Amino acid sequence: ETWLTTFDVPASLDDIKIGAIYPIPLKGNTLFFENIATGKAQLYSLDGKEVWSRDISNSQLTLNAIDSGFYILKVTSEGKVASIKLLKE
Repeated sequence: ETWLTTFDVPASLDDIKIGAIYPIPLKGNTLFFENIATGKAQLYSLDGKEVWSRDISNSQLTLNAIDSGFYILKVTSEGKVASIKLLKE
């Protein structure tokens, strides 16, 4: 008999499952979160410099005054952290 066990756990205890984030790529200024109602978002350039920081409210984040390009979005909610790649068109 062969048994297979799988574990569906985050990579670390501080990771969170964000669920869907849309629209990706970001064409306007508003990003929507499926599983996060409130929290803090920080936007970093690919060289690691923080370029923007705001609060997430009502599962939405408005990103005004950022240029087109690739970024890393760090989301902190309920003491847990997740990072995603973000393309702003």
